[in-house]
Amino acid sequence: MEAAIKARRLIVRSFAAVILVGAVLLALPIASRGGGFTNFVDALFTSTSAVCVTGLIVKDTWDYWNFAGQFIIMLLIQFGGLSYLTITTFTLLLLTGARIGLRTRITLASQWNVNTLQGVVKLLGFTVRFALLVELIGTLLLSITFIPYYLNSRGLAGGIWVSVFDAVSAFNNAGFDIHGGFKSLSEFAQDPVVTLTMMGLIIAGGLGFVVWSEIFQKVRQKKFYFSLHTRIVLGVTLVLIVLGALLIGIFEWNNPKTLGPLSIQGKILAALFQSVTPRTAGFSTINHGYATLPTLLITMLLMFIGGSPGGTAGGIKTTTFFSVFQYIRAVLTGSSRVHVAHRTIKWSILDTANAILILNITIAIISTVLLSIFEPALHLHQIAFEVFSALGTVGLSTGITPNLSVASKIVLILTMFVGRVGVFTILTGYIFRPELPSYTYPEEDIIVG
Repeated sequence: MEAAIKARRLIVRSFAAVILVGAVLLALPIASRGGGFTNFVDALFTSTSAVCVTGLIVKDTWDYWNFAGQFIIMLLIQFGGLSYLTITTFTLLLLTGARIGLRTRITLASQWNVNTLQGVVKLLGFTVRFALLVELIGTLLLSITFIPYYLNSRGLAGGIWVSVFDAVSAFNNAGFDIHGGFKSLSEFAQDPVVTLTMMGLIIAGGLGFVVWSEIFQKVRQKKFYFSLHTRIVLGVTLVLIVLGALLIGIFEWNNPKTLGPLSIQGKILAALFQSVTPRTAGFSTINHGYATLPTLLITMLLMFIGGSPGGTAGGIKTTTFFSVFQYIRAVLTGSSRVHVAHRTIKWSILDTANAILILNITIAIISTVLLSIFEPALHLHQIAFEVFSALGTVGLSTGITPNLSVASKIVLILTMFVGRVGVFTILTGYIFRPELPSYTYPEEDIIVG
């Protein structure tokens, strides 16, 4: 137990350290196009958003940062998505061939949310190799569109750089782009190569490395009976994407400022993309500042749920959402156990899922209240959308981020950090220690409901 607590503390400290180093580098004149120092709060906000793979920005990544600044941001995204511990441990293993100690194994298992140390080293190697392979494939596919598109304005190297940056950002569910003008991917809303490739990258990063490792292993063995975890992840992900796309398509189909002007194929692609990107990438092919309120609410729910454990996505995770749903069903039906696919889910897992849900809702409420105080001129739905985007490490915005006050930026910095590292990890690592009482008190009922 003590080793697990130390592992959680190390995870928190490593993320904080990378963020601070990134902020210092981005604040230097070498990172900005203007050649001057960048306001440290803005540099810290950008670094936090990159390391926490969020994508909320106060400075347009292409217009404000030069190549050095963009390269630093891309490295921060990679370190944040795969984690500093994963990259440094894999590099040391590759260069020196040294054995990975017990403490490092426990830390790696903790950050991937796996309950066993068996196979952790193999999962480490698979994670890095899989990430680099998928990012390479994404880069090649995006180059089909981006190289011709930017050939006249940025040259061949510019088109390649946009492809590399977007592929890394998408796989790590970061939401940063270098298209300029805060446009994200709006110019490519009807381009199937760009939208389908980006969706594939987002989903690949968001499913979790444990799931992909099992899929590859089962395919090699020609066995296609997956663990309950993998089946839940795949099932919930599919349902959320399809249902989200259907609802967003319905509410935005005739909206003249979002899907309205697009062709039927473009509308389908855009609706599907807006359902995938809250899981938790932050790219967009429409302007969410003009989206209808039902669409914003659906997007907020998708951002809150996020991706799956052990991957690059944020949110409370698909398995947490599923577990809470099953817990509620068990309570309503009076069942003393939760059965799924001929398996029983432990009550300790359900308790953890409920705690994660309540804690994240609490953080969202606190952050929303604080931003409402600091930004009285903004509408509540704009503030809430920004908070859910930060907490879910998504990066979608209604366009208010660049104009926020320093106090609001600090609130969002903390919210992004909590969303990426995990409120449960922070609280159990630093505040609440496990209690092992040797006695129990008499039970007594209270009235609830």
